[in-house]
Amino acid sequence: LTKNIIITVRRGFFKNWTNLCWEVFKKTGSIEAYLYLSDCKNLHEETDELREIDNTDDNTEHPGIVLKAVRYKENDVILTLFTRKLGKVSAIAKGAKRNKSSLLSSAQLFSYANYTLKRKGNMYTVNQSDTIKSFYDISYDIEAFSYATYITKLVEGSTCENQTNNRLFILLAQTLYLYTQENTDKKFITRAFELKFLDYIALDQLWTDVVAVEVRV
Repeated sequence: LTKNIIITVRRGFFKNWTNLCWEVFKKTGSIEAYLYLSDCKNLHEETDELREIDNTDDNTEHPGIVLKAVRYKENDVILTLFTRKLGKVSAIAKGAKRNKSSLLSSAQLFSYANYTLKRKGNMYTVNQSDTIKSFYDISYDIEAFSYATYITKLVEGSTCENQTNNRLFILLAQTLYLYTQENTDKKFITRAFELKFLDYIALDQLWTDVVAVEVRV
């Protein structure tokens, strides 16, 4: 016997569920949860939609976080940046490995900086940068480094090129900041990141409003 069960999945289900979880976290009195929530209170003022952007910006400044840094040739670095205005992009930082390079700090993994980018074909060139927060201290803490690597790889693997997600960008920056603070529960912070991450990558958009599930009895 085959029964077709129609399950209605309303958009926003995951959002409501994660909001409920956040309220539970808030009521626990955890200082980490409090800081996390207070930092995230402005996120809903950002756009809720992922959008394809027009890559007409040329040689302009963009806040970005380094998701991956790969050495290229002797002194260059190819960066995977997650930016607010351009989304995820690839950019080459020429000479960034030289000791006296002005790009040295901003070409490190996890670095948060303003990057002046110029588009050349399918890749950008970093002309200059102004480091906001290097998050260099993360590399001295193996637990923090492991969790930071995990969430940056999660963002890198779950976002598309040239597609913005401002709320996720802010969440990533705030989480990296919390990893640098002393006496914080980094595992808790990571679990909280995952909950918000599910919401911000619009997981509910992967579902249709009505999902047909065939169940064999």
